[in-house]
Amino acid sequence: MRGGTAYCFVNISDQPIGSPTVTNPDVLVAFNRPSLEKFEPDVREGGLLLFDSTIIDVEPTRTDIEVLAVPATKIAEEVGNVRMANTVMVGAYIAK
Repeated sequence: MRGGTAYCFVNISDQPIGSPTVTNPDVLVAFNRPSLEKFEPDVREGGLLLFDSTIIDVEPTRTDIEVLAVPATKIAEEVGNVRMANTVMVGAYIAK
């Protein structure tokens, strides 16, 4: 991808999913500051925002959502593979 943020939507449901896009997600996982700034406003009220506090040097601004700072990159480095940051973040989400 050239410029901008890379992102994907993941829909999980026990019902048929009519569209792969999401307008107001229940959960946002942000791995960098541009993604946090772009997608934080879209999280539905009462939703959950997880962000990589190793890389992102600002706090989310919303007060109507739950925010969880996860040092995902730091943890991944400590276990020996920085590319595992996404797996660390999935573990944090599951634990939550």
